Amino acid sequence: MPDKSNMRLTKLLSYPGCPGPLLLIVMDGVGLAPPGPANAVSIANTPVLDRLLASEYQTALHAHGTHVGLTDDSEMGNSEVGHNTLGGGRVFVQGAKLTQQALQDGSIFTTDTWREVEARGKANGTVHFLGLLSDGNVHAHIDHLFTLLKRCVESGVRSVCVHTLLDGRDVAPRSALGYLQSLEERLAEINQHPEFNYRIASAGGRMKITMDRYHADWAMVKKGFDAHVHGIGQAVSNARQEVQRQYDADPNINDQFLEPFVVVDVAGKPLGTVQDGDAVVLFNFRGDRAIEISQAFEDPNFEAFDRGTMPKLFFCGMLQYDGDLHIPRHYLVNPPIIEQPMLEFLCAERLKTFAVSETQKFGHVTYFWNGNRSSMFDENLETWVEIPSDSGDFSKAPAMKAEEITDATIELLRSKEYRFGRINFANGDMVGHSGDIDATVRAIESVDQSIGRLLDVVAEQRGVTIVTADHGNADQMFVEKNGERVMHTAHSLNPVPFVIVDSQQDNTYAMTDLPDPGLANVAATVFNLLGYCAPEGYMHSLINFPKEPIQRYKIYRGGVVDLGLETVRLPNDEIHALEIVRQPDGSVIIAQDDSQQVCLIRQFRHAAGGWIWEFPAGGFEAQEQPLETAKRELQKKTGCQASTWKPVGSMMTAPSFCNERLHIFLATNLTIEQPELKPYECIEVHWKPLSTVVEMAQQGEIDDAKTIVALFRMMQSSH
Repeated sequence: MPDKSNMRLTKLLSYPGCPGPLLLIVMDGVGLAPPGPANAVSIANTPVLDRLLASEYQTALHAHGTHVGLTDDSEMGNSEVGHNTLGGGRVFVQGAKLTQQALQDGSIFTTDTWREVEARGKANGTVHFLGLLSDGNVHAHIDHLFTLLKRCVESGVRSVCVHTLLDGRDVAPRSALGYLQSLEERLAEINQHPEFNYRIASAGGRMKITMDRYHADWAMVKKGFDAHVHGIGQAVSNARQEVQRQYDADPNINDQFLEPFVVVDVAGKPLGTVQDGDAVVLFNFRGDRAIEISQAFEDPNFEAFDRGTMPKLFFCGMLQYDGDLHIPRHYLVNPPIIEQPMLEFLCAERLKTFAVSETQKFGHVTYFWNGNRSSMFDENLETWVEIPSDSGDFSKAPAMKAEEITDATIELLRSKEYRFGRINFANGDMVGHSGDIDATVRAIESVDQSIGRLLDVVAEQRGVTIVTADHGNADQMFVEKNGERVMHTAHSLNPVPFVIVDSQQDNTYAMTDLPDPGLANVAATVFNLLGYCAPEGYMHSLINFPKEPIQRYKIYRGGVVDLGLETVRLPNDEIHALEIVRQPDGSVIIAQDDSQQVCLIRQFRHAAGGWIWEFPAGGFEAQEQPLETAKRELQKKTGCQASTWKPVGSMMTAPSFCNERLHIFLATNLTIEQPELKPYECIEVHWKPLSTVVEMAQQGEIDDAKTIVALFRMMQSSH
């Protein structure tokens, strides 16, 4: 990656960037899957998306597993790692993998934070583990909990409570009983030794308690806090029996919506309230739904709800979930380091950008997009707009805030202030998680209508739109098991769409055929569409520019002025751009044979758009005089030698820029031989009547300024 002191981008030579704004739309939770009854995306009436997916400027992107930094390709992607990857342009090792590595190599147990947890447990305190009990590996993994429990046993921690949050979202909807059984068996094995007292203390569905995000429902967090800390809630004697009771009472309920409960002893006393001197470990590794409960445990100025009598406890998280706000203050594993994300470069270029979404995904287009930073890189250049989400069941209002997001985005686009904007429509993901196919179909249709409106406005502004997604969800609403449909509320492993909609129908670029394109390739594409090369270290762009030089070399010869780029095509068809530094003098030669034909050369210059016509010309070398330059260049470029040379005139090439002077000569009485071309030079020698050359200039076929001026001077001197 480039040094932080130099964040400036290199401009493309063959494409100046889209004339209007570039808008990137994330259709959250909209993957690509074969049409069928489980695919709400294919069922929905989506004329806009159908048209986009038929475009030649579309492809499918991987958005799961190792493509977004997760442990293996069996892991579904999620919005957090998806937006990290979209905004960072590279693949970063993410929380799940970092946590797994730290547990496997034991480094997690060498930290001061873990030492404090153990010290509390050894000093007759209780260690409380709080987190999502599943192997979904999106927020947490049950194996991580088991490793932490094993370490506590080995360290002699006698009292441990587990506060379980039940999933049903990243795993099967009714899978809690299996996970609880595995945990109970592990605890029973530990408790065979009489000095240990390891038990389940509280539980509840993840969408009912504790795991709120973006300050959408603090009452939900309070329910969890009261159950975990104070033992307030439905009293039960056994966790699995209570889950089964709730299943029986409501055949439609799934784990994420299970009501909270507290496990009590025979006297009705909670088994696991938090007391002075205890330690609480939040073993979730993902940040968005861990921040609020972390604040409730450790913020001394907390005001979101009444916490009651607060015990003097030690709290830590698996990772630091917000590096800018330092939440939590103590953590076990360092979070992923995402340096120099896209927005940092765009701010360095002084480009104004915006981000818009509703509350449920606002953090994704800001915090996660910017590399896990809560603050802007430059408040003068960045605008963030949050549309407040409704609370409750999103399947009851599947349009969510798509219309409001669209209205806000249109206002920003029409202001003509912004070069780049990114927005997120949460519908496909948030409604898809409900398992309600009909509602999810309506959610997708709302997004399709909004995209149609936005495409019209971007076209009005002569801009470009990118339409993509961060992971799948709505594309797989159920699976078949034993001949029965089983609701699928988790994300899918399917790829996601990527489409470029260029209102100018610019054919300067084409889609690149990458072997395994993923979300990490999007950022480089954004830079390209804005007219820049991607920064060093970013993944390859999804588009290519056939006329763009592949490499650049600088050639310095003498005391000089930089006059720009020339290009050559090498024998292997690579195109190289050379930074030409001109000497104070040069020459243009008009060579005329005995038949009064004039010599033109046709030279390939890629930066100029291909082949150009010009008179032979050359730059001053060493101490030679202009006439010597002319003789050398005529022989080298055309193979000709002349016995008669007539000066036609001279001119300054760029009077306001440098002191280079161009000398024009008419060469006659020629001896014609073969030119001495280098292997990489693309030059054709042509002899044409002077009248033809004049006509070519008049019709615009000759657009080389030095050639036209030389022709004009020669015609002046002949009168």
